Amino acid sequence: MSSESRKSGYVDNWQSGKSVTECNLRMLDTENFSDVTFRVGSEEQMVRAHRYVLVSRSCVFHAMFCGPLAEKGEITIPDIEPDIFKEFLRYVYTEKTDINADTVMGLMYASRKYNVDALYDLCVAFLVSSLSEDNVCQILEECHGYGELDLEQKALEVLTQGGRESPCLRDLFIFAQTVSRSS
Repeated sequence: MSSESRKSGYVDNWQSGKSVTECNLRMLDTENFSDVTFRVGSEEQMVRAHRYVLVSRSCVFHAMFCGPLAEKGEITIPDIEPDIFKEFLRYVYTEKTDINADTVMGLMYASRKYNVDALYDLCVAFLVSSLSEDNVCQILEECHGYGELDLEQKALEVLTQGGRESPCLRDLFIFAQTVSRSS
């Protein structure tokens, strides 16, 4: 908005015709009225957000900001990379996200850490739908750590159906042969 428009009493009505989701996303993107700062990832990149939205969507954030040991200053989150945390926040603000092979495990971790079950369920559904012989070992390893027994069972089925054609099973077979020869 130009200074001339401000002097004339013009109101920037950016909210007009927008859904709550669209308005929330704009507030996140512009950082207007943000009141919490996170230092995210190994580089401690600054990410700003709004306590109200976070508290309204996660019991973990509620405890973090409203509990007896409420955080007052910047919050450091070294175990989530900035791109994943921003995508996580996008989901928290809008219930929309871009889950893909590069983001799924990070989003799964963030959703579990901050108890955002709907996002976690979307991540599990993505993993189930993308199971293949090429990624089954990685998914099997990851889902085991989350106690996802159904996903683990589906991954084991893909693994056993693939036989020695599965890249990770083939590698495991070659490794086992190498170990048995050296013994």
